[in-house]
Amino acid sequence: MVSQAKRKQFLPFHRFFGAAAYLTSLVSVSTGAFDHLVLFYQNYSDIGLAPRMGNTMAILVIIVGFLAGYLLVNRSFKSSPPKPPTYNPGVF
Repeated sequence: MVSQAKRKQFLPFHRFFGAAAYLTSLVSVSTGAFDHLVLFYQNYSDIGLAPRMGNTMAILVIIVGFLAGYLLVNRSFKSSPPKPPTYNPGVF
């Protein structure tokens, strides 16, 4: 098991690289949806259901990304460190 000091030391790196990986995945999904819409639905004068759903999904991905970023930055949602387990011989 890793000591609490090492966990506390590693936490900023974990938060940074976790947020970076999440942001990269959101950018990948958004650009993939955009490329698909641009390549297959070039005539927006008679827009159908599929391009509308693609645009809606892209907007939802962006909204979820902003909400996750807000939760990551806002200190009131910060998790507390786990408490060490206590030994209780009566509970399995």
